Amino acid sequence: MTGLLGFFAAGYAGLLGLWALTAAGSGARLGVAFLASLALLELTLLVRAGFAVAGLASERVYAEPAVHLAYAIASVTLLPLLAALTRPGSDPRSRPGDRWDALLAAVACAAIIVITLRLTATTR
Repeated sequence: MTGLLGFFAAGYAGLLGLWALTAAGSGARLGVAFLASLALLELTLLVRAGFAVAGLASERVYAEPAVHLAYAIASVTLLPLLAALTRPGSDPRSRPGDRWDALLAAVACAAIIVITLRLTATTR
């Protein structure tokens, strides 16, 4: 179950990363639909991290428990950090960083892919 959830999260993060790269290339804003998609990804990562912590609490054997926990924490904290770094100001017209925000979102999605696959790899 957790492996399937991990691969879904990695694939979904890949699609969102492609969406962000497309928006960065065209200079378009990411918009509310992208934020809602990121919220769904965060929910998926929270469920995955919950399974990871429950597995650690139930004495399930992991290759490296500390590294597994660190990956679970990193997967959950990356998207809120992205939201904090790209939060728009009071006047959206005065914000020239839309392209950089989209590139930052694409990099965060790539990092989530790597973290999710490493989280899956540390599970036996």
